[in-house]
Amino acid sequence: MGQGNAYQPGDIIYGYCETTFRAMITGVATAVVLGLPTRFYDGAMVEWNSLSHIKDRNGVDLLPADSPWRTDVRSFFRAAASSSTIAPRVVVDPYARSTNAIVRSDTAYKTGETAVAAGGGGGGGAPTNPCGG
Repeated sequence: MGQGNAYQPGDIIYGYCETTFRAMITGVATAVVLGLPTRFYDGAMVEWNSLSHIKDRNGVDLLPADSPWRTDVRSFFRAAASSSTIAPRVVVDPYARSTNAIVRSDTAYKTGETAVAAGGGGGGGAPTNPCGG
């Protein structure tokens, strides 16, 4: 990990594993017990591994070399044995400020507000979490 790479105030903890089952255990500890902002990477480790600067079976890079979302640079990464097995991906914005666009859209729908464009701030916010997280 190295100095300065651990949790810092204001960070969001993204939990992931092969199926997200084990990540939920860590998520309970970080979100409910410690009260830290925690999100789960919906696609689990399978999708996480595809967020890299490698080519798909059509020879197209999944992410640009300078994308801040590359997982093959600073985290555990398991590359595919062959790029011929990598399905093409649709990456809307490889330079997005956050991964919360769907969460913001859902919150806006539930609260009757207008969704904020990707990378923007939130609206009125969701109801409080009954679990305290």
